[in-house]
Amino acid sequence: MGGGRGKREVAGGGRGGGLGLGPAATELVITQNATTLTVTEQRDTATTRLLYSLEGGSQQNQLPAGKLAGVVAKYKSEWKGQRLQTHITVPAAPGRSQLEYIETRYLDADGTLVVETTTTTGANARRLVYKRATS
Repeated sequence: MGGGRGKREVAGGGRGGGLGLGPAATELVITQNATTLTVTEQRDTATTRLLYSLEGGSQQNQLPAGKLAGVVAKYKSEWKGQRLQTHITVPAAPGRSQLEYIETRYLDADGTLVVETTTTTGANARRLVYKRATS
């Protein structure tokens, strides 16, 4: 149905804006069919694939980077107009309470992909912008 490849627009290796999610991916490859959005993220030599249900179901994905890299979290997505909003729930572990994030993905007017992530408390947030790569 759709897909594309993009690179992060901003320079530098940001650390995640205090969210504990680590640096932003330097490259994304996105494919979509009627039921699933697949995002393959590249960070240096590490590649991670994330699945998003487009029908309101849940997916289990490993967090791709940051202090919780590799922890399995529940991703539950729903469309809010033209934006895909995903609630990410990271289960509690010894010494850590459950964490919840809201990630919103959308295409800006000029076709750039914007990924905004915040905690459910709104205490921390980050906004990433990816431009489609030309090939």
